[in-house]
Amino acid sequence: MDKVSMRIVLTGGPGGGKSDGLAYLKEALKPHGIRMCISHEVASQVIGGGVDDLPMLRKTSPKTYWNVQKEIFRRQLEDIERNERLAACFTDSHCVVKKFDRGVSDNAAYLDDKEFIKLCGQFGKTPAGYRMLYDAVIYLRTAAYGAEHAYTTENNKSRYEKDPKDARQTCDRTLQSWTGHPNLWIIPSYPTPEEKFARLTKVVLHVLGIPKKLEIERKYLLNRIPRCLGNSVYKVTSQIEQTYLLPSIEGKARVRKETQDGTTWYTLTCKTPVKAGSNLVRNQPEREISAESYAELLHWRDVDRRTVKKFRHYFAANNRYWVIDELLEPAKVIFMETEFVDPTERITLPSFVRDAEDVTDNPRYSTRAIAKRGLPKK
Repeated sequence: MDKVSMRIVLTGGPGGGKSDGLAYLKEALKPHGIRMCISHEVASQVIGGGVDDLPMLRKTSPKTYWNVQKEIFRRQLEDIERNERLAACFTDSHCVVKKFDRGVSDNAAYLDDKEFIKLCGQFGKTPAGYRMLYDAVIYLRTAAYGAEHAYTTENNKSRYEKDPKDARQTCDRTLQSWTGHPNLWIIPSYPTPEEKFARLTKVVLHVLGIPKKLEIERKYLLNRIPRCLGNSVYKVTSQIEQTYLLPSIEGKARVRKETQDGTTWYTLTCKTPVKAGSNLVRNQPEREISAESYAELLHWRDVDRRTVKKFRHYFAANNRYWVIDELLEPAKVIFMETEFVDPTERITLPSFVRDAEDVTDNPRYSTRAIAKRGLPKK
């Protein structure tokens, strides 16, 4: 297999099991020949290193609190550089995972929105720009959701959410801080830590493309965008331009330009169904490319297919990450999608989604087909 090198953030609410999960992963991934380079949580190091009154500082000395949060942010950025240098040492490893116990976007859970935007700006990027420093985000629900009996502060002296209610609030804020990342996975609470960590391992292997890079996804046709989206349900929206390339260029490929919060990134993707006649499971090698490569590949666009322009709304519901694609060109239509790691998983739609039609295996509703023929007639 090709060499894999990815930055993966392990984040979540207080008492979500990040530290124990990292230790579990380290052993569980060894049989797969995966080298893990771990950066431990910066905030815990700061709190345990003499700033154990950090929660109080927000009220008693807001300026000091701001400066400490800024220092945590700076150290997290430095951690990325250190981890990259360490990972580069392992030239003989086919898979190196740069694992981060929380990332820079986690700071948004401990600042208000305006403060976090200001903090990001002082270091030169937007919140979306800092989310995209990482290749994937894996979010662990706090035990205070669904496993309250297991929630404790005894195993982490830096954890100051004593009340499970406070832990749930921090958990929700943390999830919001990463919403908008295109590769976010949610691990819910389980009856036992072993079940939760087994699920975590399965997700990590899927993200790494071991044994094969697959996209397992369900697609639904909607009549409208749910009214609660952006109100009671938090969302982040991107603008996307998607162009299909000639079939001779890396198979059936497409390039995508995605802009979110003033930050733009580009990807090249090649999709082929694993089983003929079904789009549920597909091979999907995907990689981020430069703006220059994107512009060059546009010369190889399939002129028989129009560029697809759409809004993509990211949101979380039912312990799952979803996107709603609001197509504007070449046809106006709304789709909802969610990815998962096992094709046998049962998908429960959010309660606020009405009249959704599963069109996963209907080739006429593939975006590639719509780019050529428009919407199918019912």
